[in-house]
Amino acid sequence: MGPLMDPDHPSCLKSQKSATAWSKYIKGASLIFAWRISQGEVATIITPPPPDCFHPSEMTSLQDIELPVLRGDLGNRPIPKIFLWHPTVEGAQSFRYQVWPDDHTPSWYQMFKSRPKDTKTWRVVSRHRVSTKWAAVNTTVRHLITLESFGKLKRLSSNVARNTFNVLDKLVLLLKLCFHLAVLLVIFLRLVVQILVAEEAAPDQAGEVTNASSRIKPNEEIRITCASKINQPPSLPTTVNISAVTVPGNSSANRQFLRDFGPWKLVSAG
Repeated sequence: MGPLMDPDHPSCLKSQKSATAWSKYIKGASLIFAWRISQGEVATIITPPPPDCFHPSEMTSLQDIELPVLRGDLGNRPIPKIFLWHPTVEGAQSFRYQVWPDDHTPSWYQMFKSRPKDTKTWRVVSRHRVSTKWAAVNTTVRHLITLESFGKLKRLSSNVARNTFNVLDKLVLLLKLCFHLAVLLVIFLRLVVQILVAEEAAPDQAGEVTNASSRIKPNEEIRITCASKINQPPSLPTTVNISAVTVPGNSSANRQFLRDFGPWKLVSAG
């Protein structure tokens, strides 16, 4: 308990409490102190050497409150091992032995001589003190354990909620990114389709031009263009110009036309 038990220390509340309130305060502090220690692996208790290790009344806070908590008598987690240490004995400063759950007290007597029962006067324990009602204390300890567990659960829930929010935020960003990628993919596919359609349409138009030129017959009749002067009097002669239209690729037809008509002008009177 350290300074909390020193009346001269500012942290000690003894001067601010009545005798009854101070007694209850010490009992509650002993209970919490022992419960904290029980969360560890080993508890070492400093006592006088055997056979006078504990108060003969068995009504001290150590015997009535702390040891039952360390042993798990309240339904709490017991500490795995309890050791005793007697540093006041010469040569025993580095020696300790287990007393719970296995009692190794005989190892002390093997290392050190047996001592007669001490006749010293133990401190006086109040005659009005009664054994602790463990049912009520059990409820108190369970309440403390429940409060601590609730605090841990609350912190855990807060962490889970925060992590869940972060994950959902990341998922929303990922969905937005996927949506934009899908839009870009659709635009790209539309461009590809338009390019393919344009490439397919270009050969068809070229083929139509080729087919139109191929439909011209090689031996097509010679076209004669006549130019007449419509406004001239009927008595004046009308000049008819005969021009030859040669057909590409048919030299025999061209020669026949030149041979029949030649570069003459036919003049008619009417």
